Amino acid sequence: MGTRTVRVGKGLGSVSSGTSLTGSATVVASACVVAAADAAEELVVRWRSEEPATTATTIAVRTTRAGRTRIETQFYLLWGQPYSAVVEQQGPNAWKTLGRRVLHDDVVRIEEHDVRTPEGREYQFPLILSPGFAKIVPLLPNGDVVLVRQYRYAMGLETLEVPAGALDADEEPLDCARRELGEETLLRSDEIEPLGEFCTSPGRMNERGYIFLARNCVPDPTTAQHEPTLPIAMPLADAIAMIGGEILAATSCLALLLAQRRLAGLDR
Repeated sequence: MGTRTVRVGKGLGSVSSGTSLTGSATVVASACVVAAADAAEELVVRWRSEEPATTATTIAVRTTRAGRTRIETQFYLLWGQPYSAVVEQQGPNAWKTLGRRVLHDDVVRIEEHDVRTPEGREYQFPLILSPGFAKIVPLLPNGDVVLVRQYRYAMGLETLEVPAGALDADEEPLDCARRELGEETLLRSDEIEPLGEFCTSPGRMNERGYIFLARNCVPDPTTAQHEPTLPIAMPLADAIAMIGGEILAATSCLALLLAQRRLAGLDR
């Protein structure tokens, strides 16, 4: 038997000492730590288990974001390496997870779950787990938008997209957006605002994207380009007109449309 302390994530609730987890694991102690910088709660869970170190343990905690309704969220604790997974199933339409297997674990995590539906049907459900990503729409002082041209291996072609990148471990979406702005366009902005968030493919993935607008972007001499991307500036209206044509990435299309709506003052 051993004990491990894990930081499950920010903006979460708490787990009582003695709470039973999957298998023989039990929570030893839990506390919510408030970071002075951003007053964001971070759930810290110390737990013990007699299971092998490679055994995945599931813990359910309550979570909330921006004052929204609380939901139950599952986390898989792989002996100190928490991995946010799927929403805890509740209510009359809930599915029950009977088992899970990890098929791949690198940039994304692919699992196969044994599930039972409310109707009693049992089958294997493939699930892709992602850390999420941030996209940022850069606007120059003259109002032009900056997109990036890059090669996408999965599609076998070059695409024109809004700058974006995956969230690093424990990275806030805003920090990720600011980092990608510099790395892909060599720009910076002191006027970054959120445009919204979305799920890319809720039928098979838990991936969530966060979109930001950066106004009055200027060159950042302290930033070096880390990726083979080609920044291209153009009027926002021209970029909107390319949606469904040269701009094919759905997430970039959404980001541009949300930016257009914000600039037109049509947000509700």
